[in-house]
Amino acid sequence: MWLLMSPDNYYRLVHRRHWTTPKYQLSGRAQYGQISLPVTLVCGDQDWSRPAERKANAHDIPGGHTVTRQATGHFASLENPKSSPA
Repeated sequence: MWLLMSPDNYYRLVHRRHWTTPKYQLSGRAQYGQISLPVTLVCGDQDWSRPAERKANAHDIPGGHTVTRQATGHFASLENPKSSPA
């Protein structure tokens, strides 16, 4: 679906769905401790999420860590593809 939308429209859609479903957010985060694979959380230096939230997410995932991409927001691969790994 997102391939048919511009990055701006996709961002608005995901942002709206994300913030209108806080119950979903909390239920998902409660399961982070069950993740058994390596996880890299990729954030942008202009990301809407707060640094404390990013740190908490990485802490809740066993072995999780965060990478911050420069000159990008929440959707690093769309906003600044050159900053994302291939």
